[in-house]
Amino acid sequence: MSNSKEKKLRLTTEAKVKMPLTIALVVYSIFVTSWTGMIVVIAMLMSFCGDIFMLKQANCFYNRENNDLSIGMFMFMISHILYAHMMNTNINEVIILIMVSFATVYAVVLAFGIKNKIVLAAFYVVILILNVANTFFFNTIALSGGMLFLISDVLIGICDIIGERSFKRHVLVWGTYIPAQLLLL
Repeated sequence: MSNSKEKKLRLTTEAKVKMPLTIALVVYSIFVTSWTGMIVVIAMLMSFCGDIFMLKQANCFYNRENNDLSIGMFMFMISHILYAHMMNTNINEVIILIMVSFATVYAVVLAFGIKNKIVLAAFYVVILILNVANTFFFNTIALSGGMLFLISDVLIGICDIIGERSFKRHVLVWGTYIPAQLLLL
């Protein structure tokens, strides 16, 4: 046994509620992958990683770090790029090219240490809107999921701006996020 104390992962109530929900989405994506043959589980795993970093950013694991938000947004960017790739539309090649370009510039901006939340969020918003545009050309179910994802993320932004961290915020955000993921999958 080592002299240093082993750190036990501690979870807040928020994490204890949200972790099973996000794990359930991953399990659901495994079933969708087996039913459709499309490897949507990879996109959902990127969202799962995004969820983990967003929970870390909210200090739900008592191990918050300065770059959790920016890494979480990057994981969601990758997820949206993968969703767009799986939705073969008339415009998805152009949309994916633009999305990948924005994600690359985002990574470069992070590498140079820029931490301005508004600048970083702007990159993410462009990718999210492009994914929603792509879903418009795919089908109504995906469009509904894309719109709910957009609503969920707008709610996060509004709640962050006004400093809202109540139970109502979590119900609104996760009440739109979970159906968004289910519909996109």
